[in-house]
Amino acid sequence: MNSRTKADPAEAYREERKARIAKATKKKNKQMNPHAKRVIGRTVGIIVAVAVCLAAVYGLLNFFGVPQKLLTAVTVDGTKYSVAKYNYFYAQQFINTANTAYSYDQNYSEGMGKMLTGFDYKVSPSEQTTTDADGNEITFAEKFKTDAIAAIEKNDYYYKQATAAGFTPDGDIQTEINEAIDSIRTSAKNSGYSLNRYITKQYGKGLNEKMVREIMTRQEIVEHYLEDYKDSIGAKVTDEEIDAVYNEDPAQHQVVNMRLFGFSLTEETAAEGETTEPAAEGETEAAAEGETEAVTEAETEAETEAETEAETEAETEAETEAETEAAEGETEPAESETEPAAEEVTYTNDEQRERAQAMLDAITDEESFIALCREYCTPADAEAFTHNEASFAQHVTYAAAKNYIGEDGAGWLFSADRVKGDKKLFESSGDSGDYIYVILIVDPAFRNDVALRNVRHILVKFDTDNMTDDIPNVATDTDNLTKKALELAAELPAEGETTEAAAEAAATAATTEAATAATTEAATDAATTDATTTDAATDAAEGETKTGDGAEAEPVLKSSYLAKAGKYLQEYLDGDKTEDSFAALADKYSDDTSTVKSEDSSAASTSGSTGGLISDMDTGEYVAPFEAWAYDESRQPGDTGIIESEYGYHVMYYVSTNAEPEWKADIRESIASERATSGQEEDEANYVGSAQFGSVLEWAYKKAADFIEGAYFSNSYI
Repeated sequence: MNSRTKADPAEAYREERKARIAKATKKKNKQMNPHAKRVIGRTVGIIVAVAVCLAAVYGLLNFFGVPQKLLTAVTVDGTKYSVAKYNYFYAQQFINTANTAYSYDQNYSEGMGKMLTGFDYKVSPSEQTTTDADGNEITFAEKFKTDAIAAIEKNDYYYKQATAAGFTPDGDIQTEINEAIDSIRTSAKNSGYSLNRYITKQYGKGLNEKMVREIMTRQEIVEHYLEDYKDSIGAKVTDEEIDAVYNEDPAQHQVVNMRLFGFSLTEETAAEGETTEPAAEGETEAAAEGETEAVTEAETEAETEAETEAETEAETEAETEAETEAAEGETEPAESETEPAAEEVTYTNDEQRERAQAMLDAITDEESFIALCREYCTPADAEAFTHNEASFAQHVTYAAAKNYIGEDGAGWLFSADRVKGDKKLFESSGDSGDYIYVILIVDPAFRNDVALRNVRHILVKFDTDNMTDDIPNVATDTDNLTKKALELAAELPAEGETTEAAAEAAATAATTEAATAATTEAATDAATTDATTTDAATDAAEGETKTGDGAEAEPVLKSSYLAKAGKYLQEYLDGDKTEDSFAALADKYSDDTSTVKSEDSSAASTSGSTGGLISDMDTGEYVAPFEAWAYDESRQPGDTGIIESEYGYHVMYYVSTNAEPEWKADIRESIASERATSGQEEDEANYVGSAQFGSVLEWAYKKAADFIEGAYFSNSYI
């Protein structure tokens, strides 16, 4: 038999099996009734529907961060920290690192943040690397993961230590928390979010006000506990220990008084004798860290406003006269035209060095230094150098000198060989550019044994370009000025009342819009003349209300400013007369924006410079009347008064005199900090590695890292 036609036994078996299965299936289908088929179909549909619903519910829960609230990421000594709380600590590590890097860039120069912290705040943490404690390369996202756990461990340990020690924080902690939450609430409102929604956009899903308050409160308790711990150590530091540190390197704790003038070194310096800004050249270390508006910011703002208004008035007058003359066919230039600016002269770097040397050679004493500054300064700086103190730098520390004139310059300046009248040139390259500094020693290095003062003030700023002095005969000593201010304040109408002139103006204003402007001006004139204006009338007198589109504000009487200062002081005297109540008035009324808390400022960012507070006030940094009042030997805590400076009237409140001179306090602080840090390093053995990780920690970390990526490095989130 041909092999092609012979039956294959295996093939025959497969065919037989296929037929048998088909027959069995047909028989089974005949046995299943239509009802059973419908039940199965319905069951499958229900299962699918339930699956869809479960997916929807999970998505909804995830949207509101429910898993993050309920699931535990880390447990420390029996305390559970949810995924949401872990994410908060993670976000804090990122925010603190990014803000530090950003601050270095802003305060020094671009790139300093990355150089000093290793972190580029413009780049996602997952896209840049660092090394861990073992020298392994990791991303910053991974670093923040471990840093968050370390922060949780440390915070948990010291919170329980504080509780066990019976640490009872005062009301300041709750006040700080409330202020911080209020700040977040304000930011949320400004961004169009509810408070809880805004919190999730800043720190991640699952968080709300209650949870953030809890974390912040524990952190503040820990911070205050550790600060008290350090203070207790500092109180035990002896005078002998402080003297020993001082004698090791006296220059580090001394100060110098000197005259300073700078010639800029650039490829081609513009303007004759380019100098640094006088304030920058002559700043002491404290001033360099940020003077109050009573010294620097008010002066800058006043000069800026004065220049702007003067330019505007000059331009307006010039345009008006030009139009009039054109109409009359005149061809002569208007009298009000500004004269051409002084011709600028440029110098090469070598020429600047020659000029600096010539100035140095000509210096014989302080008076000659002052005169030479006026000779070599630019036309733009001429006004500043009419003041003798423009080149004077008082209580300059070694650190400040090093910053301006370098290590060699600071070493020369603080050498024990220096005597009054020594002079020298130093070339220095700094953040503000390259300069040749001419230096004259006024008082060689000495230890400043004066204890610094702490005061608060409310500034009522003058509009010097639009003010008429109607009280030239009032004695400007504090007692008489305060008495006069309270008298003027007493003549002001009560809250909600108006003067007769103001009432007439208000009635007439209802007639027409044009009448409004006219009567407002009339009311202002009448009210300010009698010094009995309402707050609204006073504001109008200060130019806040114009008398028509483009119209100039009426001149303001100086007495209206003094009345306002008296009103603020009287409000304090009528209250509980505490430092806190004065601080609240300063935040509400003061024109010195550098010492008051703005509505969107956080408690952390404004600590130490709110409520009109000027702490550790050194001599030589503030206008003379301000300094004289604060350093009056008869001054006692709680003293108040009104003084006048070139910037306005200051309602003063005396807080305290420091317990010891700054040099001594600095050394005590340094010793205490070193010992406290050493003690905390020993404590690490008690809590490092104490965290137990939940099964969802990796998921929590991924959520935290993804949140930072989306919230801060993607336009799709915020």
